[in-house]
Amino acid sequence: MNYKTIIFIIVATIAIITFTGEAYQYEHFDDGPPGFEEKKIAIKVSETLELGFRSQFHMTAYNWYFDTDASVATTVKLSGVKKEKNPRKEGRFTDNFVFNFTGVKASAAGQHDRLIFECYRVWEGKNLSENTVVLNVTVV
Repeated sequence: MNYKTIIFIIVATIAIITFTGEAYQYEHFDDGPPGFEEKKIAIKVSETLELGFRSQFHMTAYNWYFDTDASVATTVKLSGVKKEKNPRKEGRFTDNFVFNFTGVKASAAGQHDRLIFECYRVWEGKNLSENTVVLNVTVV
């Protein structure tokens, strides 16, 4: 093999990795003191938005729920959910409620999807929610 072939293979490999890599964005939320949090997020079409929530539900029974009734999701779709009782990574606690959304089409001008997450005990219901997170997601 000559050096031109080797350079071509290296450049082609870098291009394939660069252009086929999926766009990805991550946001984290805790079940800290009771409260309400609202945030604006912009993602691109086909980009994945990973929302990680932490709750010590193995001790407190508080769970994070995606409120499908109150949420408005027309430009993003739920593409994955993970729930672990007490996850650890490298000796530390990590998110135990993870929701993945993928941008499926661009938002209309001035519009956004509204994703609502609540943390409560299942037997108490969302009327006794300890924490609420509202995300206004715009797909560009």
